[in-house]
Amino acid sequence: AAQRVLSSNGVSGVRIERVSGNLTDHYDTKDNVIRLSDGVYSSTSTAAIGVACHEAGHAVQYAREYAPIKLRAAIIPLTNFGSKIAMPLILSNSCHAVNMFMDRLMLAQHSQEAVAAAFTGGLTNFTIACIFIGTIGYTGTFVAQYEGAHHRERIGSSVWQGIWLSMIGGLFLFACIWVAPPLFKSFNHDPVVTEQEIDYFQILCKGGFIFLLLGAVSSFWTGRGKTGFVLGVSALITFFNLPLNYIFIFGKFGIPEMGTAGAAWGTILADLVGVLIYFAVF
Repeated sequence: AAQRVLSSNGVSGVRIERVSGNLTDHYDTKDNVIRLSDGVYSSTSTAAIGVACHEAGHAVQYAREYAPIKLRAAIIPLTNFGSKIAMPLILSNSCHAVNMFMDRLMLAQHSQEAVAAAFTGGLTNFTIACIFIGTIGYTGTFVAQYEGAHHRERIGSSVWQGIWLSMIGGLFLFACIWVAPPLFKSFNHDPVVTEQEIDYFQILCKGGFIFLLLGAVSSFWTGRGKTGFVLGVSALITFFNLPLNYIFIFGKFGIPEMGTAGAAWGTILADLVGVLIYFAVF
C-alpha cells in the first residue's frame, strides 16, 4: 500500500523497511526511509493499510516540498527541546509546593490559629509580590532570546535588570509592613489569628527581595535551558527549609519557639541559601 502511494505520486528512491516494536511507524527524513512496525508491515487489515499510506503520504509531502510539512519539521526540534527542559522546571515548582505543604503541616502541629494565619498572611504577601513576579519572569525570556541569537554578551545585563527590579520590588514589599495592621484588622478575624497574620506577613515582606531575587537570578539558567541546575538549587532550598522550619516553629537547639513567625523566617533563610548558591555560580 505504501509503495503504491509513492508510485502513484511519482516518488522514487524511498525505501520501505520493517522496524521492531509497536506504534513505531514513521518516515525518516534523514535516511529517506519509511519504517513500518511488525504489526503494520505484515498485515493486510484496513488499519495497517491506513498507517502505511499515512507514512507514505509524509514521504510524498517531503518530495514535493510541501510548506506545512517543512514547518512541522522545523518545530519538532523545538518541541523536543521544550520537553527536555520542562520536566526539571515542573519538579522545581514541585519543590516549592512541598515547602508550602510542610509549612502548613508543621504549623498544624503547633496550633490551628497558626495554620489559618500563615494561609492568609502568605497569600496576601504573594498577591502583592505577583505585581513584580510577572515582570521579573520576562528576564528568562530575554536571556533565551539572546542565547538563541548568539548575543551572549547581552545576557548579563538582562539578568541584572531583573535583579534591580527585584530590589525595587523588595523595597515596595518592605513598605507594606506599615500597611499590615490596618489591613488584617479589617478582615475581622479572631484577634489571636490577626496578630499572627500580621507577624507572618511582615516577616515575609522583610525578606521579600530574597524571594524575588530567586526568580531573577535563576533566569540566567532557565533562559539557557540549564533547568537541571535550577532543580538542584530548588531541592537544596527544600532540604534546608524543612529543618529550619522545624527548629524555628517548635523552638529547638536553643532557639525560642516562634510558631507562625518561625515558619516565615525558615522560608526566608532557606530562600537565602538558594540566592547565595546562584550568585556564587553566576
